[in-house]
Amino acid sequence: MSQRTFKIAIIGAGPAGCMLACLLSESTPPPNTIIDITIFEGSAREYIPLERCSVKLHPRSGLAAIKAGGLYDGYFSRLERSDGSALCVCDKDHKTWFRAKASMEGDHEIDQSKLRNFLYNTFHRDKVRHEEIDGELMIRNVRTQGELVRWRSRLVRVVEEEPEEGKSYGLPMLHFGSGEVIGGWDLVVGADGGWSVTRRYLDPSQEPRYSGISKYVFNIPASSNNLDWASPLVKGGSLFAFGEGKSISAQKLGDGSLNVGAFLRFDSPPLSQSLTKNQILTQFQSWSPVLMRLIQSGQSVPQVYHLHQLPEDFRWNHRPGVTLVGDAAHLMTPTVLLFAGESVNLAFEDAWKLSQAILSGIPVGFETIETVAQSEDVAYLLDYSESEYCYTTITKALLQRYDIGDST
Repeated sequence: MSQRTFKIAIIGAGPAGCMLACLLSESTPPPNTIIDITIFEGSAREYIPLERCSVKLHPRSGLAAIKAGGLYDGYFSRLERSDGSALCVCDKDHKTWFRAKASMEGDHEIDQSKLRNFLYNTFHRDKVRHEEIDGELMIRNVRTQGELVRWRSRLVRVVEEEPEEGKSYGLPMLHFGSGEVIGGWDLVVGADGGWSVTRRYLDPSQEPRYSGISKYVFNIPASSNNLDWASPLVKGGSLFAFGEGKSISAQKLGDGSLNVGAFLRFDSPPLSQSLTKNQILTQFQSWSPVLMRLIQSGQSVPQVYHLHQLPEDFRWNHRPGVTLVGDAAHLMTPTVLLFAGESVNLAFEDAWKLSQAILSGIPVGFETIETVAQSEDVAYLLDYSESEYCYTTITKALLQRYDIGDST
């Protein structure tokens, strides 16, 4: 029997796209099948700029996907931080309402930048060398050609090819900002984030909406003397303070620095891209001096994130050969992201379920992707609404994690 090549285009080299590529590249393909994967990423650099933050991988979702794909043992386990799961929740007067000690029994903490670099290098395991420098594991990609990721490839639209004779649909064709057009894909996976171009092909009417919350992030460098008093507040993990419809957060990163976030409410995104540190501090004048000092101690110019979400009832329309994962499929509310870190966890769970659907679908005689893409597991993969998922599953997960009350 001749070999068949199954061509998959993954749009976006973020957590969802990288995890899907890892899972497929680490899996044994079905007999007489070659799975040809290409990731298209619009960034001009190998390392996409990411928010400096730490990610909590949950045992039943994100971490489960990593372990199920055989990616956990070895170097990944050495990138985790044992103290990162410590948590303190307090009010604006710095009165503690809840505290949890660090434990490797539940969530596993890892810096987002290290997580992404680990995933990217996993596809090229035979071309990667690992070095330990000053006690820290460094992953260096030494592959020089045949890259799985095509950088500077900004997708601008997806169109449907002319159907072949006898078929009612055509396969997806990708148009890039450079003018390049590439077709012939069995499956296109939109892992291109909240402002997904792939999603517009499935439903052009749905765009993220402003949540009413903007996040301003300051960093206290590891070399700063301010860490002497600030670090004990988070005990190696995270602190969240709430009051007056606002919030201040602090999170310890693997490099020893501290990320400080100020969350403010607006009816619409401020016209000015960024408020100054003094303007932000005026919003917290009635707060504890200790919490205000976290903002004062950060570097002068904050990073700004105007947080958006998809409509609660969003469902995308099925079109053959195209599906979505990660934030492209279910851009979640900032409340959920703030408390549970579900964005990356759901992205990994999406990738795991989709990889299994692809691997199990090919051997049973899928001559085209149509049958796979029309199956419920793929066409509506993790197509959650906020009302059905966020306020039940995540709340229960938090209760289970910290043994608060009845989690059933």
